[in-house]
Amino acid sequence: MMQFSGFSPDAQAFLRELEKNNEKSWFEAERERYENLLLDPLRKLVMDLSYCMSSIDPELELKPFVNKTLSRIYRDIRFSRNKTLFRSNMWIAFKRRNSAWQGIPTWFIEISKEELTYGMGFYEASSGTMARFRRILCEQEARFRKAIKPLPGNPPLLTEGRFYRRITIPAGFPADLEPWYRRRNLYLICHCPPAEPFFSSALVPHLEHRFRELAPLYHLLMEISRE
Repeated sequence: MMQFSGFSPDAQAFLRELEKNNEKSWFEAERERYENLLLDPLRKLVMDLSYCMSSIDPELELKPFVNKTLSRIYRDIRFSRNKTLFRSNMWIAFKRRNSAWQGIPTWFIEISKEELTYGMGFYEASSGTMARFRRILCEQEARFRKAIKPLPGNPPLLTEGRFYRRITIPAGFPADLEPWYRRRNLYLICHCPPAEPFFSSALVPHLEHRFRELAPLYHLLMEISRE
């Protein structure tokens, strides 16, 4: 049975309040709201998506715990100039177990005080990974086009990530794929305003559908990241 019933509009209100009252004493007094509005729904969303995600990649971490698939609400301020204690967002991240998340494609769902976002890609791809990606674009164009055929979709999954300032495009390279070739980092993201299916259980099948659409591209990115 499905456990996730949607985020409450109060979840985003809590994040806005936390941003304004970013103190341990305030948070501890409001901890029950945090658990009911954010932590518990995120755990349930992980559990409801676990079958879909394991069908895409059986090596993904699926445990619905903080520091496994769920982010901490506390910020790590040890080496940061920003000493703000708490985040004003939380996220789910599905990545392969015991893998460095910076170098492999990761699935994500994030709730912030303004919106819900979801998608897949690299947090920080290495230069070697992106060199192999460019090789795929040149040598396996048909496979790549098939992988991105469902994009952008509705609502649109946008291609984002930094560009190289200077990079040589091979002669005869397809003009429509040049924005992909120029990427220094790469991820696909959908920005969803707070509306249906944000606040209902319909978010689960919506995410399952979009993630299955992205699965061929995920497998291609996983392949090049592990070469």
